[in-house]
Amino acid sequence: MTKHPQDFYNKKKYLNQLLSNKDFPQAIIILKDYIEEENHWFWQYSLGLVYFELKNLSKSLICLETALSKIETNNKIIQKIVLKIFDIFILHKDYTSANTLLKKHLSKTPVFFDIAERLYVSCALQVNFTDFYEYFDHLRVFKISNDQIKSLITEQDIKKFIYFLIQENELILAEDFANFSFLKKILTEDSIEFIQAETLFLTSNYPRSKKLFIKLVGTSPNKQIYKFLAELYRMEGDKFNAFKYSILYMRSFPHDFSLIRTIAYMHSFKKKNHHFIKTLRSLLNKNQHDIHLNYAMGKIYEDLKDYNVCMSYFKTANQIQDSKVTFEKSFLLREVNYYKECFDLNFYDKNKNSGYSSIAPIFIVGLPRSGSTIIEEILSREPSVMALSEIKTFKSNFKYFFNIYDPQFFKQQVQQIDKTTLVSIGKKYHQDLINKLDGRNIFTDKMLFNYAYLPLIKSSFSNAKIIITDRNYKDIFISIYKNFFSDPLFNFAYKEEHIVDIIKIYNNTIKHWKDIMGNDLLFVKYKDIVENPESTFSNIFQFCELKWQSRFLTTTKIENKFIDTASFSQARKNIYKESLDVNIKYENIFKNIFDQLNQLSL
Repeated sequence: MTKHPQDFYNKKKYLNQLLSNKDFPQAIIILKDYIEEENHWFWQYSLGLVYFELKNLSKSLICLETALSKIETNNKIIQKIVLKIFDIFILHKDYTSANTLLKKHLSKTPVFFDIAERLYVSCALQVNFTDFYEYFDHLRVFKISNDQIKSLITEQDIKKFIYFLIQENELILAEDFANFSFLKKILTEDSIEFIQAETLFLTSNYPRSKKLFIKLVGTSPNKQIYKFLAELYRMEGDKFNAFKYSILYMRSFPHDFSLIRTIAYMHSFKKKNHHFIKTLRSLLNKNQHDIHLNYAMGKIYEDLKDYNVCMSYFKTANQIQDSKVTFEKSFLLREVNYYKECFDLNFYDKNKNSGYSSIAPIFIVGLPRSGSTIIEEILSREPSVMALSEIKTFKSNFKYFFNIYDPQFFKQQVQQIDKTTLVSIGKKYHQDLINKLDGRNIFTDKMLFNYAYLPLIKSSFSNAKIIITDRNYKDIFISIYKNFFSDPLFNFAYKEEHIVDIIKIYNNTIKHWKDIMGNDLLFVKYKDIVENPESTFSNIFQFCELKWQSRFLTTTKIENKFIDTASFSQARKNIYKESLDVNIKYENIFKNIFDQLNQLSL
């Protein structure tokens, strides 16, 4: 038996030291010793948390349930353990057990409001509206009046739940939820319409969102409307209205500078004495650590061709943002390597083109800022093709069909895949998108990070096409480094070594898929798009089994098109050669990084 402190306080202190150092193996050893000496609920609970951290959900569940059985009166501790057990059931997609657990403990006391909220989430994950309403019945059982419900369930709670649904890619459910009649018991009509408009915006239903926000301008006191309209007009390429609503928003929220960055990225600056630059300098003097002001000034000095000064502002902005986010390289690398192991040549030879055949999706994958937006734009000029931009639907379905949190179980699931499963994956993907497709069955999905499981994608759709974008890695590095991304998927974008890590992981993964999938992948060089657009796009259209017309390159007016990526301004321009070899301007700043990237290629 391991030697360790004897009193409860010092045992706990020693355990915390091990956990803070992430020494989980030693923590397991000493916790087992503690349990042998004194089978206290706290040691079982702690051991359950350690196993949870190590993704050993089965052992975690046993320990947590044992801990729960030993507590009778401490409601706060009971709630803590119940919620952790609930999380395990959800990760296992065991929704029935999750609901049973929560209902059992919810019936004991109304103090368990967090448990009620989890029940709420569990019902949503099952698209179970019956149990959702039961959540409100539980509140009524405890004789909670409508006024009390209003004090318990705020507008922020409702938005938080909608954000959760959107994060889980339950977009249709999120929109349905925003239209629930029960909201009228809690919120004013203006608040409900704002939530509906914001939900439509977050689910990329931009035309309907814009229409509702415009309606609210004249009726709602909520000035956040201006920010959404500024973004919507920016995505449409309407600089005048984007600027107009940016100004209106900043008058109401003078300390939120996010739209100043938006204005700077929309405008091209030629003179150092521009009035906007003077205003920006004044704001920066008082707000030196604001990321948006630093990004804006970096963009301006890039326009003015002062690249050393420009990069100093970008570096400041990125350092600030990097301190606010987390990026786990080891987790991503472990995940991608596991997919490479499971979706191997045997898997692909057995399953490719076996899946759903009612749609012909065109998957465009690659690194950010590598040409995917212009490829999607030109493809969507063919009337039969719908552009869906960066949708997370396949990733969401991947998690729906596979338990990625238990590696051994996941491996078994992949080994047991058959045609029926693959057709089901493709069919659910289609069903989740059907409201966006306007009756079309050919569409683009340019979620770049779909590159992680390309053999599964090609196996899930018998008519899928996969295009890989290929741009000079040094240009990609620069282009990522000087942009702000709101999506947590891009948390790597604010630190130089993290961007290099992502590029290396991507490069190794794509080379691996290339060996397995061969000519089922079309590699498109960004340089060829710029220098030889006619022949390059003719080849792309042929690969996608679409008819090419030269006029697709000369069409510059984009009607009613919302472009919501960092490439929004480039997509509205003709293809231009200035986007090639942008790294040359920064060679003296990033020499060591460029030396590493020069060693990589597809």
